[in-house]
Amino acid sequence: MRAEDEFHDVQIERAFRAALPIYPMQRYEGHVHLFRPKLDRAYVLGPDRILNSDKQWIYADNGWGQWVESIETYEMPGNHDSMVLEPNVRVMASRLRQLLEAEPGDVEDT
Repeated sequence: MRAEDEFHDVQIERAFRAALPIYPMQRYEGHVHLFRPKLDRAYVLGPDRILNSDKQWIYADNGWGQWVESIETYEMPGNHDSMVLEPNVRVMASRLRQLLEAEPGDVEDT
């Protein structure tokens, strides 16, 4: 793998943290499609009460539900970084293509 093909966690996190105080969160009155890796469900304590292996709370919508009108979640192969790299990114690209080409309301969960 070439260096330019690698995911740059440190730079992305630094930019994210620098942007936090500048851009206040606002509710989005629309539908969102969330692509995320499979959740680490180490401890299931009840409906919507799940802890990961580090004993941190996790949410199916990654906590975005409170900020959007509606959300649809898609589990992708790989982890947070590798889901956007080959070969896993092909699954995401295929699903994204379906969403972009579909008429509103036509997309079925796969």
